[in-house]
Amino acid sequence: ELVFALLRANTELRSIRIGGAAALNLLQGLGDQVPMLSGATRISTLMVHSDSDTTKTTWSCVADMLTYNSSLTVADFLRNGIDTESALKLRDVGVSEGKMLSGITFEQPDADLSSLGLKEADGVLLACDLTISRKLRQLNLQNNELGKSSAKAIAEALVRNPRCALKMLSLRNNRLGIEGGRLIGKALEANSSLARLDCRENEISGEGMHTLANAVV
Repeated sequence: ELVFALLRANTELRSIRIGGAAALNLLQGLGDQVPMLSGATRISTLMVHSDSDTTKTTWSCVADMLTYNSSLTVADFLRNGIDTESALKLRDVGVSEGKMLSGITFEQPDADLSSLGLKEADGVLLACDLTISRKLRQLNLQNNELGKSSAKAIAEALVRNPRCALKMLSLRNNRLGIEGGRLIGKALEANSSLARLDCRENEISGEGMHTLANAVV
């Protein structure tokens, strides 16, 4: 309630960074506050780290807020225990409305998100940023737990943004598996920008390794 009261009182506030229990309370309270956060504030950056699992209802409210808030352009929803289905919905809204979802700004040339314990849903959110970014050149995601769902979302982002600025992508040690490797390899066939890809230590073999090898030849 204190955060929402502050937002109502200070319409000039541009950035919010909040964590822990307060962040969880903020997310859970969004349902009743969507109209206010959608139009009455000028917040352009919202960083939220709850350190707790959140519900689909919560993230549905977040998606509504992103849809109707024209001021907000950069959010960071990584590491909030979000489920993959909700992450996919947020990704679609983020791409449609031009909202970054993993804390990367539109002008940022590189990002190191290695060894943060990122899960599959986090990779889906990152895929939104890869889809709409025009300045990001290097992205280090090694030593996380992104898995196949992330690989699929990232592959789709590379296909949807074939002339993006991204030159280096590290997915090393992320449990991508054979199918994840195959999906990334197929995406490389359509993406002319990426020059360096690290997919080591992902248990990629067979068809996955074959597709990757053909893509870089």
